[in-house]
Amino acid sequence: MYFPSNLSQEIIKINNQVNQEVIGYGLERQKVFITENIIVIIAKNKRIPALATLDSRGFSTLEVNYILLTAFKARLKELLEKQFNFKIITILKDYDVQTESAGTIIILQEPIKTI
Repeated sequence: MYFPSNLSQEIIKINNQVNQEVIGYGLERQKVFITENIIVIIAKNKRIPALATLDSRGFSTLEVNYILLTAFKARLKELLEKQFNFKIITILKDYDVQTESAGTIIILQEPIKTI
């Protein structure tokens, strides 16, 4: 599969769009790494204020976090497959509340080649 050299920038735009749709605001910064059939996105974004309040009061937000991550992955997969015709095997995502950092790993069926 061949893609333009600005593929990373296009993925950044889509990832930010999904964050706005699911979380309600964009990412502070992000970096994309592409290797063969794997795309890794490292991002920095603020915690949702309501969840930060619950966290600070000792309430569990694990279920809400799971729901948000699941919704995020589904929407990201939908947009990437539509935009680039990727065949995505899986998307793995985690968010660290303490550092407000997120990591996303996208595993494709075929390697990516840029032109």
